[in-house]
Amino acid sequence: MSILNQKDCLIAGGNTGFGDCFLDLKNIVGGILVPSDRAYSAAETESAATLLAAIQADISAVAADRVYPLGTFEALTDNSEAPTIQTLGYGGIAVTREGLYNLSFQFIQGGLCLSKSLRKFNGSNRSVLLFDANGLLVGWKSGTTLKGIPLDLFYQNPLKLNDGTNVTAYVLQIAFKPIYLNDSIGFVQMSLADLATLSGLQDIALSETTGSDLPILKIKAKTGCSGLDLYDTFSTELASVPLWVARNAANGASLTITSVVIDATLKAWTVTVDSPPVSGSVTITLAAPTVLAAAGIEGYEALTLTVV
Repeated sequence: MSILNQKDCLIAGGNTGFGDCFLDLKNIVGGILVPSDRAYSAAETESAATLLAAIQADISAVAADRVYPLGTFEALTDNSEAPTIQTLGYGGIAVTREGLYNLSFQFIQGGLCLSKSLRKFNGSNRSVLLFDANGLLVGWKSGTTLKGIPLDLFYQNPLKLNDGTNVTAYVLQIAFKPIYLNDSIGFVQMSLADLATLSGLQDIALSETTGSDLPILKIKAKTGCSGLDLYDTFSTELASVPLWVARNAANGASLTITSVVIDATLKAWTVTVDSPPVSGSVTITLAAPTVLAAAGIEGYEALTLTVV
């Protein structure tokens, strides 16, 4: 049977009854940036524990698949647009479009370190999962999966300076279409404590120190934002060849690292690279976050150091 010129007329409206337990969003206190194509499956949303495990795994995933916790929100400014309503010639009115949610959240924890990192996402094509003060994690339901709400805007504002009365203001702004939070909402009841303690990876900045000269490098490791020296915390853990990666900068070819030894005097690691190029550069970094975590260095990802 052809469906040519046949209109599928659904009956408008919905039953308005509700039971003793109904969905009621509280104040939004946090969020997680997720890739636009990430869909948490029925198996992953089987329980709060399985979903938490999936999110935690995604925090350490490769960059293309990684999710980024946004920290804890301390204040909300709601600049959402009202629906656009047209007044017709005979006096009737009609809604021509719904306005976007336009929400600005202020945070304190993470300060400039977090603000600087979030500004790298300005203009990116990301989605967001939000959670409220009761630990309700919300996105939108696509079939049997939970997806992040597609964002029309993500913008981490430049900081506003402390004026002696107000703290330095770090404010991120998001905008999205109402349909996702109203008509297509997907949600999972989680533990607020679990969600609030989700933390993104910290960068490790590698640098050469005294006596470093290919093929024998003297490398120090510090956190990328605060500059905290990681030697005292991970001196033994990082003295492991499989945790270090060396490449020919010109062609990306892997280079063999023959040894990694603790240098207690310099609070550094002596990394010996086998057969580096006679001319050109070598890049040095650490293994993937999941490999580091398995070695007891959890929650970190190394930046790449180029050695000439």
